[in-house]
Amino acid sequence: MTHNRQSDTENSQDPRQGPRHWQDVNPAALFADFKSALSALTRLRPPEEEQMPPRAQRAYPFAGALIGLIGGIGFLLASGIGLPALVSSAIAVGLMVTATGALSERTFVKAVDRLASQSKGPRLVGGEAAPTGMIALVLILIAKVSLIAGLGEIGGAGLALTALIAASAAGYTGPVSALHFAYNVDEDAPDRPAETVVLQALIFCALIAFLTLYVWTALAGLLGAFIGVILSGILAVRRGKAFLHNSLAIVGETTQIAFLAASYMVLTG
Repeated sequence: MTHNRQSDTENSQDPRQGPRHWQDVNPAALFADFKSALSALTRLRPPEEEQMPPRAQRAYPFAGALIGLIGGIGFLLASGIGLPALVSSAIAVGLMVTATGALSERTFVKAVDRLASQSKGPRLVGGEAAPTGMIALVLILIAKVSLIAGLGEIGGAGLALTALIAASAAGYTGPVSALHFAYNVDEDAPDRPAETVVLQALIFCALIAFLTLYVWTALAGLLGAFIGVILSGILAVRRGKAFLHNSLAIVGETTQIAFLAASYMVLTG
């Protein structure tokens, strides 16, 4: 009788934690994880009654790619009616924020404010804390809009669309990696993803990048995203060495910006 290792793996694995081997991919389970990821990250699907299983984090690159596709289509349509690249880029970012219900942006503001308060950040007259999180978000959005517009001017709306897909996929993969490797995680953080889940998420992210962008552009973007994950992961640790739940939004936004910036630099270099 032929021994089916994949069947044994899928039957013996914890259905919440994910596959026991990174190369084992059950399409039906992966699609279920994709739907769970959409429920958790966007407003494109009603929230699920049950808590998202940790294994669903491997589908974050696909959910991110869909969010990027929405923004890219917005850029494509806006550019098609003759709007400037900067305006088209702002529309693209606005559509992405709408698709997610500004979940990442709101969490980003809370995370930056929390970190700033713990590090005795800048104060306004009267001793009130400065709106550090909102200022940081505005800067992030300006950088994102500018980079997308720059990519659109270099390679047209098609490049802006594909770059958004790949960058958004990377932006939602970064927090999965950071959460797995964080030394001390805040109690409110999601369950730490298993190694197989992280490996599959990274592979899916790389595949999306290489399927949407030219090889050197994809490599540069992935390298930039990798650096962004490391730097933002270090910055997102509070005093006491605890990795905050909200800090995942900092990692995600930084990773996406780093991917776009690296892609832009390699194309203009």
